[in-house]
Amino acid sequence: MQVILAKLKGEFVWHSHDNEDELFQVVKGTLYMQFRDRTEIVNEGEIIVVPKGVEHNPMTKNNEEVHVLLFEKLTTAHTGNVQHEKTQTHYPKKINKILHLDTNHQLLISQLNDLGFVNDEDYTSSKDAIEKKIQNYDGIIIRSRFCIDKTFLDAATNLKFIGRVGAGLENIDCDYATKKGITLIAAPEGNRNAVGEHALGMLLSLFNKLNKADREVRNGLWQREANRGVELDGKTIGLIGYGNMGKAFAKKLLGFNVEVLCYDIKEYVGDKNAKQVTLKELQEQADVLSIHTPQTPQTVGMINTAFINQFKKSNAGACFFKKDFENIAPKNMVPLITQNPYHSFAIIANAFYPMKDITAGTHPKAHIESSAKYDDTVQIAPGAVVSNDVVIGSNCLIGANTVILSGVVIGDNTIIDPNCTIAYSIIGSNVKIHNGVRIGQDGFGFAQNEDVNLKMPQLGRVLIKDNVEIGSNCSIDRGTGPDTIIGEGTKLDNLVQIGHNAVLGKNCIVVAQSGISGSTQIGNNVIIGGQVGIAGHLTIGNNVRIAAKSGVMKNIEDGMTVGGIPSVPIKDWHRQTIILKQLTKRRQK
Repeated sequence: MQVILAKLKGEFVWHSHDNEDELFQVVKGTLYMQFRDRTEIVNEGEIIVVPKGVEHNPMTKNNEEVHVLLFEKLTTAHTGNVQHEKTQTHYPKKINKILHLDTNHQLLISQLNDLGFVNDEDYTSSKDAIEKKIQNYDGIIIRSRFCIDKTFLDAATNLKFIGRVGAGLENIDCDYATKKGITLIAAPEGNRNAVGEHALGMLLSLFNKLNKADREVRNGLWQREANRGVELDGKTIGLIGYGNMGKAFAKKLLGFNVEVLCYDIKEYVGDKNAKQVTLKELQEQADVLSIHTPQTPQTVGMINTAFINQFKKSNAGACFFKKDFENIAPKNMVPLITQNPYHSFAIIANAFYPMKDITAGTHPKAHIESSAKYDDTVQIAPGAVVSNDVVIGSNCLIGANTVILSGVVIGDNTIIDPNCTIAYSIIGSNVKIHNGVRIGQDGFGFAQNEDVNLKMPQLGRVLIKDNVEIGSNCSIDRGTGPDTIIGEGTKLDNLVQIGHNAVLGKNCIVVAQSGISGSTQIGNNVIIGGQVGIAGHLTIGNNVRIAAKSGVMKNIEDGMTVGGIPSVPIKDWHRQTIILKQLTKRRQK
């Protein structure tokens, strides 16, 4: 057996093979396989087998160069018994050495061995170490271990192909690889079945309110009528993107008595499972919309306000509404009532675009003290320092050049980005800490005298509860004696300063460049606008709202909304603003 990479453009030659089948896999472009009675369209990532004795002629359209892998016997002549100027008898040197950088099914290596390739495996070396030897290899097989960038490609002087065991090529500099003549091969069909089943499961769960009903039943509530679902039967399902994933989803819908429509930028992709239509037709007819597109400059940000507002003119099956707006839903639309539609949409978006999995392993350039404790699910990046007696939970990421000082405890599924410093802290689970954050340094505490400012020892900790997110370049001081505490679910924007002994409750939001002085107590569900300054030793109640650029100088009761410098009830602030404008106009006259 042999595997040959062929590049086709335009018409080839009508021919047949008397003694062997021929298998084509399209790795780039669209191939049109002509038979005497029909033409089969073979899209990127698809395979076609031409049986022995069947006359055929591969071709491309619109002057497109199509890359094809040929799987055939060594004796196979490319034009069969036909002698033509395109008859090939001498082939480039066979690809010999392949480096596998991620673990995959053993069948892959076994079959490559059978084809005569030399397969080396290296699942632990750093990217730098791989770069030093990559010139020895003709091909690499990778999943998502690291990015293949310009520096790596320049080192890979003999590289002929990159095979990615995954649906996309987002972790590869495709433009630069193509310029260097490197063929890129993905496996877009690899997880299509799982994606199709997952999409169907989400749709059924949504229509039948399964998550809501499950939570209620677990709490002893049985609300049959309130949780009555909507049947798929008779609905029209619209798909944007009809590649491997879209086709798999359409196939899963066959047993539900639905009509499936698809829209795609490519022509003639519809099949027996889905009718291809224009985007306008899709918007007019679809009861349900499911999106199956790759990440490209055209698709990033596609789901925006303007896109969502188009549902008002469609027959989309479901949409999130607040209770007061339920009556504007079209007749055939299921209104999904929620107090916070934006939050509900975020849940759905996170399901479709989850965080990338942690690639476990410790980089050889990381420094880890022997008394540190962590398991083999943790990723520790180059330049990171993990000091004595640090405890790190499962599935965590410690970013490049981040320093975790002695005694810090980190819960499960927590991600700490590069260039952070963490000291005197206990960090919960599912916490996200962005670049450049400083946690646990001394607070600004001095005992004043006439002649000297004596530093007050800072002896407390920082306690960060579960599901907290801390934006880039935030600073959270350790407590003087009592701990500084960030409550569960609280989110800090970039460049936020939290002083020593401050306590933030659950589910607070603090917008960029705000500062909270030491020993201030903040309740639950508080929203603090950008560039707000809060004085020390204050008490801010639950459900408080503080307008941007406000200066808070005194306590605020539960549920109040305030603004201004010094802050006052929001209505008073608006009155002050109006009066000031009026006085300014009078003075100008």
